[in-house]
Formats: sequence, C-alpha cells, structure tokens
Amino acid sequence: MADYLYEQIEDYKEAESREEQEAVFQSFCSSLWSSRNERKVCTKVIRYSVEDSLLHTEAGQVFDAWSRLEYKGYQSISRETDWCSLIRQKINNLYTRYFDKEVILQQDYLDLLNTPKELYYQWRKGRELTAPELTAAIQEAMTQAEQLKVTYQNQKMELPWQEYTQMMEGFLQKHFRTCKRLEEYETPGQFQSMYDFMNEDNFYIRYFCRSLEGDLRKWQKQYYGVREHQRYRRCMDCGCLFELRTYNQKRCPGCQTVFTRRNKTQKQRSYRVEKLKA
Repeated sequence: MADYLYEQIEDYKEAESREEQEAVFQSFCSSLWSSRNERKVCTKVIRYSVEDSLLHTEAGQVFDAWSRLEYKGYQSISRETDWCSLIRQKINNLYTRYFDKEVILQQDYLDLLNTPKELYYQWRKGRELTAPELTAAIQEAMTQAEQLKVTYQNQKMELPWQEYTQMMEGFLQKHFRTCKRLEEYETPGQFQSMYDFMNEDNFYIRYFCRSLEGDLRKWQKQYYGVREHQRYRRCMDCGCLFELRTYNQKRCPGCQTVFTRRNKTQKQRSYRVEKLKA
C-alpha cells in the first residue's frame, strides 16, 4: 500500500477499471480499521484535597466526602500525525459524540459536577457556608447533573460500532470518487493561502475529516426523519430532532401529544379536588 494518502488518491484516479479502484479503496480501509489508534473511553476525575486542619470541621467533612468525582471521557487527540491515525481519530470522535451515551462532556453538565470543588475554594477564600447548606447545594447540583446527563443521553443515536464503520466506508468511498486532485485547485489566485502551509496529505486529511462530519449531520436528519432545508429543533422531552411547524414548538409531535394528554388529566384532577372542597 502507498505510504501517503495523496498517492492512494492518485492511484484511485488513475485506475483503469472499477476493480482496480476497489482494490485501492479496500487497501485504504484495511489500514484505517487496523490502525492502533482505536477508540478509547476512559474515566476522568474531578478532585481536590481538603487541608488536614479542616477535616475536623463539619464543612470540611462534607467537602472531603465529595473530593473525588468520576465521569467518562475519551481520547480525542492523536499523538501520531500520519493520515491513518488522524482520519481514524476523526471517525472515533464522531462516534463518541453522536452515539456513545456514557460520554457526556457538555460544559453545563461538567460545571455541575465541579460544584463541590468550586464551593470548596469559595469557602477557603472566606465565604460562609454551613454543613447543611453545603450538603443541600451539592446534592441539588448532583441531581441537576444526573437529569442533564439523561437529557444529553437521549440526544444520542443508536448504532453499533460495526454498522457505524460500514456507514463510514460508504461515505469515504463517495469522497474517493468525488474529491479533486490538489493540482486542480492550484490556479492563480485560488486557495493559495491555504496551500502555502499544507502539504498534499494534509489537504486530503482535512477534506475527508470535514466531509465525514457533514455526512454524519445529514445522516442524523435522515435518522430522525427530518427533511433537508427544513427548520428543525431538538425535542425537550425525548431529545430527537423534529421539523418545526411553529417557531415556539418545543416538543416533537409524539411528545406533544403525551404532554397535552397528561396536562389535561392533571387539570381535570385539580378541578375535581377544588369542586370537592367547595
């Protein structure tokens, strides 16, 4: 197999038959999926240390109980810079972001997990907080964090890794067919600033990575049945994407039906209770 990605693109473009093109592409895929840069999920820790002199205090004991919080993270950057590692890293990252329900890294969620640590340093700087106040504040933050985690988990799609890699191959094969050679862009005054500092492999790596993300966003719309060029939003209840019928619509049709029915039932119950009290 060619060492460089641009050589594989050239071999593919210069192939004299579909069979030769398929052989080049399959060699590319074989290298990609056998890469040592596999998707890695890890446990990350938010930690801090309570000073020994403060451990005897009630507040210090509360902080000590929350001085270590674990959450799931992932390896998002490749130390290697070859084309195979970088494209595989992009594929790994996309799966984690769109499909892995255990890895939730939105900032508002992480901010809630950081509540004990933030309160500890505020307390050390002089903020007055009693043990009951700390316990209530931390427990409320952890409850909100768990609720937010469920919300973000619902926004992720279901797809096994094996099926995902097959989908990625389909996207990549399309881009092998449609991508242009670098020299086709090298016309006077066109894209010069980009290629002054990019070699040929970097050009194709960037092209494939950006294209794969765009492909997955389009596929996500198909997954949820959202048509192209339609306004859409995430349902606040189930997390799916849905086409907007009105600007202030917050739920998909299915969840809106459930919400309306539940709200109607609650109103009827409240009406009966008030009537009995009269």
